[in-house]
Amino acid sequence: MSRSRSRRYYASLWGKIGDPGYSGVIKLILTENITEYKKAVAKTLIPWQFVAAIHWREASCDLTQTLKDGASLSASNLWASDARRVFKERELHLKRKWDICRLLYRLEEWNGWGYYKKGVHSAYLWGGTELVSQGMFVADGKYDRSLRDLRYGAAVVLRGLLERSNLNQGLKLRIEYDADGEYIGPAVFAWQRALNRWWRDVLQVERNRLVVDGWAGPETSSATKFVFGRYLKGDPREGGKG
Repeated sequence: MSRSRSRRYYASLWGKIGDPGYSGVIKLILTENITEYKKAVAKTLIPWQFVAAIHWREASCDLTQTLKDGASLSASNLWASDARRVFKERELHLKRKWDICRLLYRLEEWNGWGYYKKGVHSAYLWGGTELVSQGMFVADGKYDRSLRDLRYGAAVVLRGLLERSNLNQGLKLRIEYDADGEYIGPAVFAWQRALNRWWRDVLQVERNRLVVDGWAGPETSSATKFVFGRYLKGDPREGGKG
């Protein structure tokens, strides 16, 4: 998959996940596992949410099972060091950019390109949503067309985590134009919901609802201009060009 095509593909699907709700797995990660995930990515630029989403799919977030394939560990306190070893094997510790499209690409790359080769959306990423219908891999190289993966996919878990914690946390504190999806986080989710409420309840105008995906890109900036008369800071259309 070419870089330009993958960017369009992942960006379009990210906005179609919908609200996964406050699932048990999100609560587990944020209350019990977050320290271990952050320890694993220390001194790298890998978002801990990426690690958590993979560990959910590979081992249901069980810290006695490895990130790589869910194999058993002799003790849970070995988990972070084992994860760092896997990062080095896959050279993830060398990656500098972690915007949302690259992150989703790397999630699918982690699992393999079997779904892509079959021309269907990956259940590993999009499981538990309407983006996935019949058909799933039940083992390496074994695809069953009669089954549907109902478990939350890695992208769904990722979205739930980013509603409660920032991607690339600390790099941007205000809601500003974000062309690449580098700063997805709770503030943007809240802003998008507020914009939807504003034109429904205050302006009382007919307009398609803004997709709530945490990404302050062109659509969110346009919605901001519709309500408040100006684009988000950093939008190249600001300054009389829009």
